[in-house]
Amino acid sequence: MLDTKIFGEELQRLGFSFYSGVPCSFLKSLINYAINHCEYVGAANEGDAVAIASGARLTGKKSVVLMQNSGLTNAVSPLVSLNHPFQIPVLGFVSLRGEPGLRDEPQHELMGRITTDMLDLMQVKWQVLQPDMQKAKKQLAEAEQWIARNHSFFFVVKKGTFSEEPLQKQISSRPFPGSP
Repeated sequence: MLDTKIFGEELQRLGFSFYSGVPCSFLKSLINYAINHCEYVGAANEGDAVAIASGARLTGKKSVVLMQNSGLTNAVSPLVSLNHPFQIPVLGFVSLRGEPGLRDEPQHELMGRITTDMLDLMQVKWQVLQPDMQKAKKQLAEAEQWIARNHSFFFVVKKGTFSEEPLQKQISSRPFPGSP
């Protein structure tokens, strides 16, 4: 299991301090870390999260997108018609609900089988995030290389990858940083 705080600090060391996403039980601790220690903008859906993170990237911020795989289909349009053609890279974390061989809710079963196929079809580079910190740091270094070449990179996150990170502060009710 990854220590969420150490992993989040490594992301910050690499310059990733802007996050956008939607709630996900597998990514709850990473979302809490982002809210506690970074700039986080909650999104109505995964496509909006990709668009928000892409906009932040255009302002020079290295951006992270957090989503459940059931919403990956919402992210298809911005990933293939915005990020890919205009080379706007984002770092993504997508949960693997419905992982083959594990019990989960029936609505996650099909998406669990096709999550990585969808990433491949969208030509998004991806890896399953390893729950070992040394391996995860190497994966982040590889992701960073793809981002530096203007390619989005996604980590597929299995259940239990992140340690508990309690929420320390609430999200602002302002929809965007700096808005009234």
